[in-house]
Amino acid sequence: MSKGRRPARIGAAIRTTIAEALMGELKDPALAAAPLLSVTSVDVTGDLSIATIYVAGTFADDAAADQALAGLTRAAPRLRALLGQRLRVRRVPELRFRLDESIAHGRRIEQILEELRTDDPKDEP
Repeated sequence: MSKGRRPARIGAAIRTTIAEALMGELKDPALAAAPLLSVTSVDVTGDLSIATIYVAGTFADDAAADQALAGLTRAAPRLRALLGQRLRVRRVPELRFRLDESIAHGRRIEQILEELRTDDPKDEP
């Protein structure tokens, strides 16, 4: 599905605004479990009704990741109000938060490749 330029621009503005809010404006204890939480990307639907925000962070375990997502979901109304002040749109998109698992996936691939390199019989003399 091809997106126009406007959803991409709105997505970039949402990403910047939410990243700034994570740096200091949000004071939810659930977000304290992920001190290095960052917004990796934002996908906005063509009709600008929904913005899916992908976040990554340093989580101790899956429970901490779930807790951070719950904190972001609770903060969504405040974030939408903030976006309403900064964006020039008639209607601020609904915010949906998802974990960006691409970093963990990439690390797993690197780990597998490293294991294959060390197990390769050609490397032995």
